[in-house]
Amino acid sequence: MPDGSPDRDKPLVILSFAASLDGSLALKQGHPAAISCDESSKAVHYIRSYCDAILVGIGTVLSDNPQLSVRLVPGDNPLPIIIDTDLRTPLETRLISDGRNPVIFCGSKASNAKKEQLETRGAEVLVAPENDRGLSFLFILKTLYDRGIRHLMVEGGPGILRSFLVEELWDKIAVTVAPALLGGYNLLNENSLRRVIKFNDVQWLTAGIDQICLINREQL
Repeated sequence: MPDGSPDRDKPLVILSFAASLDGSLALKQGHPAAISCDESSKAVHYIRSYCDAILVGIGTVLSDNPQLSVRLVPGDNPLPIIIDTDLRTPLETRLISDGRNPVIFCGSKASNAKKEQLETRGAEVLVAPENDRGLSFLFILKTLYDRGIRHLMVEGGPGILRSFLVEELWDKIAVTVAPALLGGYNLLNENSLRRVIKFNDVQWLTAGIDQICLINREQL
């Protein structure tokens, strides 16, 4: 799925998430639900294996304690990127304790003491400017590009994914649709978008009982 980014100053951005038939990503905010089957999980890990880095927000770190690895397929693990304005990343989170050396973007008011603790354990903490939505994702993307990141997967949580969609900072989307109903927390609401967005040229892949929809922004 990954290929070259049309923008020369930022990585190619792939938004990746799983949703139920009713569009829910979680049971409720901060309470994720494992809805993907083994086959679709493996397919997502395959896409991960082509990415240089994988980005999540602090909410995902706190609720999931994710590994962000490619353990289901051969390949190198992508560099973990954490969006954490107030540096709430626990020192014992697996991305720290497993020696993954994540890059953490925080705000200018984050604790210097916590910054030093995280850096002592192998993380790199970078301060990003803020706008009315939070940390500047455009700054973050350009910073990652300058550091050699050419393919970036963004996996959530919903707030992070929503911001990338609304700010149009994505190139591709990989949505795993699971045959389940959650009645839970959705990616978008009635105030999220300024216009209807239709995708004309998409590719559907069957992975076990799930379907994966691959969308290229150039095909809007």
